[in-house]
Amino acid sequence: MATYTYNADTGMYVLSADQSFSVSTDQPDYSPGQTVQITANFDPGSTVQLMVAHDIGAGADGIWGTADDVLSYDLTGTVLPWTVTAGATGAINASWFVNPDALGQSFELVAVQQAADGTFTGPVAMTSFTDSAVDLTTASGTVNNAVFINTAAGPAGTGNFSAFLGIQNNGTERGYNTDGAPTPLDDKSVPSVHTGSLLLNNVPLVYADGHAFDGSKSGPAYREFILDINQSGSLGSGASDITLNALQIYLADQSKGGALLATGPFTGTAAFGAGVPLVYNLGDNPVLLSDHASGSGKFDYKILIPDSDFAGGTDSSFVYLYSQFSGANAGFEEFGVSAPSGTTTTGSTPDAVVGIDKQISIDGGATWLDQGLFGTAFGSDTAPTVLVGSTINYQVLVTNNTTPNALDLDPKMAVTSLTDLNGPTLLP
Repeated sequence: MATYTYNADTGMYVLSADQSFSVSTDQPDYSPGQTVQITANFDPGSTVQLMVAHDIGAGADGIWGTADDVLSYDLTGTVLPWTVTAGATGAINASWFVNPDALGQSFELVAVQQAADGTFTGPVAMTSFTDSAVDLTTASGTVNNAVFINTAAGPAGTGNFSAFLGIQNNGTERGYNTDGAPTPLDDKSVPSVHTGSLLLNNVPLVYADGHAFDGSKSGPAYREFILDINQSGSLGSGASDITLNALQIYLADQSKGGALLATGPFTGTAAFGAGVPLVYNLGDNPVLLSDHASGSGKFDYKILIPDSDFAGGTDSSFVYLYSQFSGANAGFEEFGVSAPSGTTTTGSTPDAVVGIDKQISIDGGATWLDQGLFGTAFGSDTAPTVLVGSTINYQVLVTNNTTPNALDLDPKMAVTSLTDLNGPTLLP
């Protein structure tokens, strides 16, 4: 929701420094046959024109519900503006009926105060809403080939599943996962906890019912993502609902890495530039979802994307997931992936740090001298003087210096072999 003022020189509306004018609806999403309850605030006693437009495109900025959206007036009730008079306090109450042809559409509500010359070129307040997004608040369903499994079972929160994207804002919020800096859009500002890179190898393969893809059933494979919603209110109250307006998934190979920042809008297919293809797009199919239990602590949905969409990738490909919600009113929304408890998948930890420290002794192991810490520091001790006939012993210390991260809360390392290039295999 924002306020704009008319610039007579350019004939365009620009964002106003005065955001005291407002217009809002009583909920973010409706079904045909419902009535949108509208409240607004303008100058006391002023005449305000209200109009509902069909929002058919996010515009150049890629954000639904802003001034550059592409608007149309092709649906019932969108071509006829009406006027209301603000009360003594400036408050306005009005309504708009949702007609059958509004099914699955997005709308922009525009309120314009009448100027002194009688034209409607005064302050403008805008807000957006959707009509009958696919309602999965209490059910599971498939939307544009993505399977949404509605579930309140299973622990969630950052400590219980591997989170790779957390976003938070009031109203509209959007973001994508990356190791890049600065943290983009509405991503949580602590990337090591809530937002980071994701390898395709870390996204589990499952059947359409969410069962692990282990050969025990028939049917195609899906990649499983988990969504934890954090809204106010209890299930069944409007405050617990949120609308998923956009869901896009991109794949980048190892040469692109996991720290990309978007170079374009998320309205086309190349938000991350050439060589990072869009492999899944929810499209113009908003989905109404709900927080099953107010606050974090339970994941609310499994979102399954056909594995065939990832056919161009490999286990080492980086997955970039972009999402946009409307109606956000509380904590952060969080995407993650599940993993068997207590297990570590070989090669699944990004940016693994291994310390290799070679030490030598010329006194039978009583004193060890540091001759170099591979990849971390040069040797800290001066090489000793070795006399003819001396016996030289050496040892290699291999340490796991990897910092726990969103994709691997307990990174483990196993040394499978250690070979002296000038001698025998030392381990095993």
